[in-house]
Amino acid sequence: MRIRHLATVAILCLTAGAVQAQVVLSISSGEHAHACYVAAKIHINLQQGLDDCTTALQIEDLTERNKAAVLNNRGIIYDALKQYQSAWNDFSSSVMHDATLGDPYLNMGVAQIRLNQPGQALQNIQKGLSLGISQPALGYYDLAVAQEELGQNTDAYHNYKYALTLDPDLAAATEALKRFRVISGPNAQADQT
Repeated sequence: MRIRHLATVAILCLTAGAVQAQVVLSISSGEHAHACYVAAKIHINLQQGLDDCTTALQIEDLTERNKAAVLNNRGIIYDALKQYQSAWNDFSSSVMHDATLGDPYLNMGVAQIRLNQPGQALQNIQKGLSLGISQPALGYYDLAVAQEELGQNTDAYHNYKYALTLDPDLAAATEALKRFRVISGPNAQADQT
């Protein structure tokens, strides 16, 4: 009889609570749509940005794809203003105008994390990733946040690590990994050969 030792690995999350990242969509359209994009991108003059987004939706001749982008960007502004339900509403409307864009699904998932709905968030983030997103590292980071909220610590750990392989400078993922501890040790198991 021979004893074989198998390494067991446990990944423990030491604390929860991470900031989620979102993706702004670039559009080539009218003056108000561009101002909406800028406000969402740099988080300056947020109230004016909201007004520009709404005006763009009301008066500018936008394609369905551009409407989706404006709604996505307005959702990001709402998120910055901590109006998470309004943010989710805009992300949801965005995918109704163009369901082929992955970024609004990702952002909808972030809003759902903020609204304490990590299960639905996980589904939307995965949908966004499957469609393709403009910043995959942020997508995997947000996926890990949702998994961590659901207690799926091993998956969360691996997705934080994967986010860092995609963007080694993603400080949020580096910080998140500090909350984890990987424990390994022998677990004796008898095998007869």
